[in-house]
Amino acid sequence: MNSTLSLSERFNRIGELLQVHQAIWQPQPFKQPQPDWCQQLPQLDQRLQSLELATTEQLASNNPALLAWLSPVLPVLAELAGLIDLPALPTHPTATPDAHFWRDIPGRKQAQIEAFVAVSSQASPALEWCAGKGHLGRLLAFGGVADVLSLELDPVLCAAGEALTRRTRQTQRFTAIDVLSPAAATLIAGRHCHALHACGALHRHLVNLACNTSLPSLQLAPCCYYRWADEYYTARSTAGRRSGLRLSRDDLRLAVTETVTADGRENRLRQRGHAWRLGFDALRRQLTGDAAYQPQAPIPTAWLSGSFADFCQHMAQRRAFALPADLDWPYWEHEANVAFLRFSQRSLPRFAFRRAIETWLVLDLALALQEAGYQVAVGTFCPTSLTPRNLLITARRP
Repeated sequence: MNSTLSLSERFNRIGELLQVHQAIWQPQPFKQPQPDWCQQLPQLDQRLQSLELATTEQLASNNPALLAWLSPVLPVLAELAGLIDLPALPTHPTATPDAHFWRDIPGRKQAQIEAFVAVSSQASPALEWCAGKGHLGRLLAFGGVADVLSLELDPVLCAAGEALTRRTRQTQRFTAIDVLSPAAATLIAGRHCHALHACGALHRHLVNLACNTSLPSLQLAPCCYYRWADEYYTARSTAGRRSGLRLSRDDLRLAVTETVTADGRENRLRQRGHAWRLGFDALRRQLTGDAAYQPQAPIPTAWLSGSFADFCQHMAQRRAFALPADLDWPYWEHEANVAFLRFSQRSLPRFAFRRAIETWLVLDLALALQEAGYQVAVGTFCPTSLTPRNLLITARRP
């Protein structure tokens, strides 16, 4: 990590590297099985084709290992690794509730909330943005924050949060409201705002409000940057608007493709779903002579419980064309597995840049807050094993 760089220097350099190498990370191997870089960088493709499927899965779920493995043929990744290595934010002691407090809350979610609160302001009055059942706000109240207001769109979740608050005897109020509505702006003024994994437009709107409202502090961990996004991302900071980097909605989606490892069954279903969709697409291209990629709607999980032939029949019926009766299904299922292996191998260079895209997006928000007069820090609030969406912006008025 290069700790001497300012937020703007780090942001500008990441943007430059993403622009120069976008021919590697923008093509989607699912849509374009053989991206142009395969011919332009044959050593890279040869290195990827040496990998077995299990190794591609391991590298895809371990970003530092992926960057290190690809660096011999993509030297830029060595520099990028330092630019995206942000420090862990300082923590402070927090109150520790008993198991009764966390009843019915998944352990990973509990740990994320505890880690977020440990690096956040404990000042009052506080506001929880996009609260769900208000677990984060309830922990703030448990720790001694006297005035906690939780905003949530769904009144059912508000009612569930109020029931939890009564059960654990915390002081916490809920308001059912669309945080994108003008009324929300009047509720956040003067409050220390907390937003854990607010998606897309929800976190961007909060930053816009903070830049135009007097907030004493803001703690924000963004998530799902592509949700409710325009066709191309609109930068919030001056440096972002000046940048030549243009990120599409698909690029924003790439930023959040790193996930915590799923269990064995989920992983097998995911692999089968990808392989069979690729196999059907290869079969469709062969039968129709149409080499262009055609978007595929989400598939019901039940379609993955039968045979590959059954799956292809479902897909063909959806597209309203008949499959020949004499297809060699073992051959086409083999082709599906080969296509999935190539897809997994050729996705790795894209994945090597996804954390850089996410870091650039977070720094753009941070710089917008800095321009609005906040003192800003960006770092991690928990390890990626707990959640890959572990980047946090802290902003305070001087």
